[in-house]
Amino acid sequence: GYGSAEMNTDDPVWNAQLSKSFFKGCLVAKLTAFDLLHQLSNKDYSVNAQGRTETRYNSIPRYLMLSLAYKFARKAKH
Repeated sequence: GYGSAEMNTDDPVWNAQLSKSFFKGCLVAKLTAFDLLHQLSNKDYSVNAQGRTETRYNSIPRYLMLSLAYKFARKAKH
């Protein structure tokens, strides 16, 4: 872990990924989901004797992504 307690979080994060091949394995479609339980946040709150601080991070805590990959292959000549 890290020395700072704010950096040591124990948020449960569930990710999932599905993939499917097409055209004899030359094309692969992949669907990836990150943080299915919606546990992560891009905000952090801190309260001390000086006051309350809210910090926002430039991140996407949960997302769904579709990707396509095509493999170009040439058969070897004999």
